[in-house]
Amino acid sequence: STTPGRRDELGLPEQWLIEKMSDRLLRGFPESDEGRAKWIVDQWEWFNGPVFSFDRAVALAQARAEVLAGWRGSNGHGTAVMEADDVVDDLRGLAIPALIIHGTADPVLPLDHARALNVLLENSKLALVEGLGHELPEAFVGQLLGLVADQLSP
Repeated sequence: STTPGRRDELGLPEQWLIEKMSDRLLRGFPESDEGRAKWIVDQWEWFNGPVFSFDRAVALAQARAEVLAGWRGSNGHGTAVMEADDVVDDLRGLAIPALIIHGTADPVLPLDHARALNVLLENSKLALVEGLGHELPEAFVGQLLGLVADQLSP
């Protein structure tokens, strides 16, 4: 669930997500701890994808813990990804083993981002996970560990 760049060629986030993220950024970050926790959970749910279950109660407890640990809003990650330099030429021809895991329901980065990485990295394996979004839900961890174990096996 990453990109080599060239977002205009490879595709932008889903329009519905752009609208939701724009709306929330225009409103600003919530003032209360509970509002911040719900803000986090909403985004996790948007990124989850349709296949893996999403338990709002469990997510809310996790988000409350994050808020209590100091979460205060944007960490700049989204901005950094969207404004980062294109690394296509830097990746072209690299022959190191790489495992590219990408969800077929990622609303942030369309599948062409993963496919482009797979072409650029000569010794890469592309694992498309049906229905996975942009997050790594707990229910996916077992499958993720299996993919990594297969990649590391001689």
